[in-house]
Amino acid sequence: MNVNINVDYEPLTYLETIPASCLHLPYPKNLDSDHKVYHTSPRLKGGATLHRFRNAAGVEYSAIYVGRVEQKSAQREREFIIIIDWYLYCLENGIR
Repeated sequence: MNVNINVDYEPLTYLETIPASCLHLPYPKNLDSDHKVYHTSPRLKGGATLHRFRNAAGVEYSAIYVGRVEQKSAQREREFIIIIDWYLYCLENGIR
């Protein structure tokens, strides 16, 4: 199957800032900065949003969340990879 994935997902639309303490993180909640939440253009499938934040070491990260639950994350320079991965996951699982 051939799939054409457009990784041009900007401009981003800012939605809100969420304190890390309010998220379901797979590690201690005091390690991340607050998360800035965005919609991509076009929007991510499955109601997902893009989060940008810094980890405890100050490294910029991006993550895909559905609600308050992290689905995928990567260092900011690899953000497009998690977006492609999310798109493929949704395609394989019938998520719209």
